[in-house]
Amino acid sequence: MTSKLNCNLIQNKQLLNNNIPSSLKNLTYGIYPDSISYNDNRFIYNKLFNYFPLAMYYPRNYKDISYLIKEFVKNNSEFAIRCGGHSNEPTSLSNGFIIDVKNINEIKINKTNKTAKIGSGTRLGPFSEALKKYKLMTSVGDSSCVGMSGLSLSGGKGYLSRLHGMICDNIISLQVINYEGELININENNYP
Repeated sequence: MTSKLNCNLIQNKQLLNNNIPSSLKNLTYGIYPDSISYNDNRFIYNKLFNYFPLAMYYPRNYKDISYLIKEFVKNNSEFAIRCGGHSNEPTSLSNGFIIDVKNINEIKINKTNKTAKIGSGTRLGPFSEALKKYKLMTSVGDSSCVGMSGLSLSGGKGYLSRLHGMICDNIISLQVINYEGELININENNYP
């Protein structure tokens, strides 16, 4: 009985691998269905959702993300972007591909003008700790594993929201990668 189960799993992995375009195979920052860590990484916080992505990518920089976006568009591939995986809905899951930006997590605090520049994969816990060192804070909740990108784009309600608004109300500028793989600066003067 065990060998039959293993055979089915191998067939499923092979089916998934066969659907990956060659330009997206064997990337050093990818986790593929035949990887030992595949099952551990395909789930998000809400374990009710059972998706089987073709691959999950953990890019190291914006150049990696740009490459992935270009390839997904070229191959008309379904994909989702995940930063914390804390969503109660499957918004960061896909049976296509997943870009997990958790490795893009730099935090730079400017104490003089009381602003922070954070990477798209930054989690709330490390961000709050970095602010604490400068005796600064922002309106956020209390779950340290939430990704700041998703939190920011979805509102970002927290204990100080009534006084200072939500996270999305406090964004000064963004750097985003468009569907053509270009890094674009967005602020009040550029793509307002």
